[in-house]
Amino acid sequence: MKIFRQESSFWLFASLLIVLLGVPSSLDADTFWYRVVNDEVTITGYEGTEETVIVPDTVDGLPVTRIGVEAFLESDSVRSLTLGENLERIEYAAFRDCTNLEEVFFGDALTSIGEAAFSYCEALQNITLPMWLTELGDSAFSGSGLVSIDIPHRVTEIGHYAFVDCYDLSEVVIGDKVASIGVNAFSHCSNLKTISIPDAVTSIGDHAFSSCTGLESVTIGKGLALIDYKAFVGCTNLVRIAFEGDAPALKESVFMGAPNGVVYYTADSSGWGQVFGNLPTAQWYPYTYDIVGEEVAVTGYIGAGRQIELPDEIEGLPVSSIADEAFLDEGNLISVRLSEGISSVGDRAFWGCDRFIGFFTNQSNSTFSSRRGVLFDKEMATLLIYPPGKRGQYYVPGSVSTIADDAFAYTVELATIRFDEGLETIGNRAFLNSSSLESVTLTASVVSLGEQAFAGCPELEQVYFKGNAPVHGDNLFDNGAEQAVVYYELGTTGWESRFGGLPTIEWDPQATYAAWIASYSLDEQDMGLQDDPDHDGQPNGIENLFGTDPTQATAGLALVEISETATTFVHPHNAASANDLVFAYQWSLDLRQFYSSNSYDDAGLTRVEFSTQLDTPIAGLATVTATINGYGLPRSIFVRIQATQDPVF
Repeated sequence: MKIFRQESSFWLFASLLIVLLGVPSSLDADTFWYRVVNDEVTITGYEGTEETVIVPDTVDGLPVTRIGVEAFLESDSVRSLTLGENLERIEYAAFRDCTNLEEVFFGDALTSIGEAAFSYCEALQNITLPMWLTELGDSAFSGSGLVSIDIPHRVTEIGHYAFVDCYDLSEVVIGDKVASIGVNAFSHCSNLKTISIPDAVTSIGDHAFSSCTGLESVTIGKGLALIDYKAFVGCTNLVRIAFEGDAPALKESVFMGAPNGVVYYTADSSGWGQVFGNLPTAQWYPYTYDIVGEEVAVTGYIGAGRQIELPDEIEGLPVSSIADEAFLDEGNLISVRLSEGISSVGDRAFWGCDRFIGFFTNQSNSTFSSRRGVLFDKEMATLLIYPPGKRGQYYVPGSVSTIADDAFAYTVELATIRFDEGLETIGNRAFLNSSSLESVTLTASVVSLGEQAFAGCPELEQVYFKGNAPVHGDNLFDNGAEQAVVYYELGTTGWESRFGGLPTIEWDPQATYAAWIASYSLDEQDMGLQDDPDHDGQPNGIENLFGTDPTQATAGLALVEISETATTFVHPHNAASANDLVFAYQWSLDLRQFYSSNSYDDAGLTRVEFSTQLDTPIAGLATVTATINGYGLPRSIFVRIQATQDPVF
């Protein structure tokens, strides 16, 4: 298949204007062979010489779901590879011996990487496997140049020889659902120094880690039942093998060639003697800790578990606290249950735990409580720690009056947060470096914001205040949040043109879409956001943005300038548009699938970027340039403005 592009045009009617660019273009580099089976496409060969290859989502309207056997075998020109969003399987040796391949971008639909799929891709150092991947075949990455690998949580088996001879591999994260590690899976990974094997793993195959000469420490979870023949043979620097569960069955010569090794086991496990696998044994705890007086402070975690329960006692003494930075950057930690006696959690104790989604507390604990994974004081008056990996939106309970220092710091998935009346204080660095936070709505009861409370939030766009201007500390929105806008409610006091360094805009919470549309004499069936009672091609939501009458036909977008790869247009912009609407420019190739600014189409071939965004009110005309990027010009492009309800409201 050779992908060709034909004459281009740019379409906008009311919101969409036809502009013929008249420039023929072709994509003559990427040449694929393919076959169609049951209305699905399998790529069977590649004849191109390009360094950058994008496998399309569709061919002739049919989804590309597979890369076939040896399809890209020895394609040594390819350096960068992007796989389509419909791709489900990569079959045997599909990219084997692509010796110059440096990067691969996988689509989210991929579930299977077959045998030898990326074998001997020597330049391939870092990849991110998709979260829905379930199958990792034999020799999948054998002999590759991988430096690190994170095996997703739906993979249940690491195939035989999967990473054998990956000499540069130094970091491995094994997913929580992996039950078996195959024969020679990591053999000869000489740069690997430590490995943590989670609770779900029940068997380690023969020679699985043989000749990992740099391997010094192995931590094994509670589920292991069998270590097969010579699994760790030739690991000459191995000094520590720590087990959290009972002694597994052991085949011959498992630790042969590790003269300084010691096997560690926990006090509550069974089956251990003074020697295991011809190595001496000793007791251990999967935590580091300090003994202070007659109590224990947990200072770190060295176990293999991802969902951990802190013990009541260590060495016969009560565990009473979690020290500063105790779990700092524990990237695999998912949840922690606090034991009854824990009465304090130190500063930054869970920063950098990007997968951490939940606290659980013992009901008998007199200091802490938890709800939906969030840690509070016992009375739920102070929100102490929000798990950094917890996703989506969050509504703070009405009992909370204080957000503690650092409570939401370094969250990676929190997008929107709202508070109930009663909240008074937000502490220092409360949302520091919350990388996904987009919108915050603060109630009228808030009187104080701490230093750097919202600093380092690169996605923050709107901060809504329903009350008077609160006092605030220094550097409130510094280091990445400077693009945000502060909105203060009509009738509140203490506001100036800037707040915490950000521009301010007065907003009327009553200026909603419902109030606006009700001011016109329309039947109920014509009052919806997408309804168009005057039949001018502009739905009511867009009429609100334009400041035009939805009962009288009016002009929409107007062309200003065109070129071969861009067009500039203008449209009216109402600075007093409804507060509860969000507007965005979108583009399409077929009027069926629309894409946001700076996004590629499903085939990964075309991208349109809009120079103006709609998140800040503009009075008068908005001037917008739409620039086409990618691999040649498409036949036609359609642009629209889309109005949606703001989730903040």
